[in-house]
Amino acid sequence: MATPTGGPADAFASYVALQTQALDIVREACSGREELVQRIADLELELNVWKDAQRKEVALRENALRALRALEDSESLAVCLIDGDACLFSRQLIARGRDGGRDAAQALQKHIAELASKTSTGNGKPTVICQVWFNKQGLSRVFQEMGIASDATFSAFIQGFNQAHPLFLMTDVGGLKEACDAKFRETLRMYARMMACKLLVLGCSSDGGYAHQLQSLKTEALDWKVHLIRSSEMAFAIKQLAIQEVEFEDLFERKKLIVSMPHTSSSSSSSSLMPTVAAGPSELKSSASTFGSAPKTPKKGTTAAASNATPSASTANNAGTGFIPVTTTKRVKDKASISDKENGFIKITGKLRAIDPKKPLSRQNPPPCNIFYLIGECTRGDSCPYAHDYHLSAQNIATLRIDAKKSACYTVTKGRPCTDPLCVAGHACPAGLACKFGSTCKFPASMHPNGKFIKKGTRSPESSGYDTESE
Repeated sequence: MATPTGGPADAFASYVALQTQALDIVREACSGREELVQRIADLELELNVWKDAQRKEVALRENALRALRALEDSESLAVCLIDGDACLFSRQLIARGRDGGRDAAQALQKHIAELASKTSTGNGKPTVICQVWFNKQGLSRVFQEMGIASDATFSAFIQGFNQAHPLFLMTDVGGLKEACDAKFRETLRMYARMMACKLLVLGCSSDGGYAHQLQSLKTEALDWKVHLIRSSEMAFAIKQLAIQEVEFEDLFERKKLIVSMPHTSSSSSSSSLMPTVAAGPSELKSSASTFGSAPKTPKKGTTAAASNATPSASTANNAGTGFIPVTTTKRVKDKASISDKENGFIKITGKLRAIDPKKPLSRQNPPPCNIFYLIGECTRGDSCPYAHDYHLSAQNIATLRIDAKKSACYTVTKGRPCTDPLCVAGHACPAGLACKFGSTCKFPASMHPNGKFIKKGTRSPESSGYDTESE
C-alpha cells in the first residue's frame, strides 16, 4: 500500500518551520524590549522635570500676584511737584512770612489728600509728598521790587512751609540756567513710573518747555495720574495736550504780576505812569539776571502788553519820557532811582540812553537788543551783549522790527515750520526775487521763492545790508 503524499514527515517539517519562525519573532521582540524600557524611563524623567518646572512657575506667579495685591493694598503716594519760578504761591501768603508758609503747606496737603481720595485706587489715606524748586535770590528781588515781601519775610515763608510737614520741601536751586527744570523733569520721570504713586499734581503749566515730557506721559498712558495746577496763564503747547487740571483756591497766584516803570528825562521834572507790562510767574524767570531758568518761548501776556506800550513810547518821546519793558529793572537801576512803590507798582525816574542820530540802530554802541524791545524780555539778562536801556521811539521800534527780519528763523532753517506767534526773525529772504547772493545768502534755499537760490554769486551776505546786530 503506497504512502500518501504530504504524510507525517511533511507535517512535522512544516511544524518545525512554523516554530522556528515563531521563535524568531519572539527573539526579535525580546531584543528591542530593553530599548523600549530605557526610552520609557527617559520620557518619564523628562516629564518629571517639566512637571517640577511647571510647579515652580505656578508658585512664582502666585507669589507675584500676592505681592501685587499687597502693593495695591498698601499705602499709596500722592506727589506734588512745583516749578517755583513758574508757579508762584499767593502774594497774600508770601507777605505773611512764616505763618503764610505754614498755612500754604497745610492747605496744599489738604487739597492733595482730598484729590487723591477721589482719584486713587489705593486703600486708606495716601502719603502726600511735595517738592518745590525755585531761585530764591531772583524771586526775592522781584517780591521786593513789587512791594510784596522783603527778603527776610520771604525767607520766613520758606521756613514756615518746610517746617509745616516732614515731606514738604522748598529747595533753592540758585540761578544756574535750567537748574530748576532739570530737577523737576528727573523727579517727575521717577515718580511717574512708580506703581505706588497714584497721583501727580504738577505746578508747571505756564512753562511750555515741559510740554514734551508731558506728551511722553500721554504716549505711555501715564497721564491718568497727572493733574496740572491752575496758576497763571497756561502755555499754549501744554494747553493743547488737554491734561486734566485742578484749582486750589487762594493758594497760587492766578493773575500776572504787574510792574509799571516810567522814566523822565531832564527836560521833564514830573513823571507819570507809563502803560504797564504784565509779567506772569513764568516770565519772572528772566526778570532779573539771577534767573537762570528762562522760559523756552516768550509768553503772550508780555508781548501783548509790550506791543500796547510801544505807541506810548513814541508819545513819551515827545514829552521827554522814555519807555522800557518790565524785565529791565536791574539794568536801569544804575541810571534811575526808585521814587515810589505802592500796590505792586514800581515807579522809576531817570534818564535813558539816547540814540546817536548820526548812526543807524545797528551801528549804535552797543546796538539795541531786538528781542528785548520787540518781545519785552530777553532771556540772556545781564549777559546780553546788546543794550536794554535805550530811549526808543515808535519809529525806532519799527526799524528794529524790519532789521530783525533780516536774521533767519532758526526753526525754519532746520526745515520745520515755526509755530511761535512771537517770533520776530525772518521766515523768508527779505530780498525775495531780488536776492543777488545765490548760495552765499545766509537764508537757505528753502527760504527763497520756489525753494531755490535766485542765482549764484560770490558776494558775502555780510555785505548785503542784512544787519545781524542783535540776537
